[in-house]
Amino acid sequence: MGGRSLTLDALVAKYLARDYRNPVVESEVKDVKFDFLKCVDLYHGKELDAAAKQLVLRPNSTYRTENPRKPQQ
Repeated sequence: MGGRSLTLDALVAKYLARDYRNPVVESEVKDVKFDFLKCVDLYHGKELDAAAKQLVLRPNSTYRTENPRKPQQ
């Protein structure tokens, strides 16, 4: 699991390091941050999709289908 975590950590760090400054907005609002946009871009990015396909073992399975409730008596 360690390698998987490093892969995702590196991907998140890469997106957080992006420069999302906007000079027009910064001239009007001091210390404005666009970190939420970085998260949105990561979520919709091809790299996260590729990592998920590599790391998720059974993408079409759910906990509930693998562990059905036992009938109560």
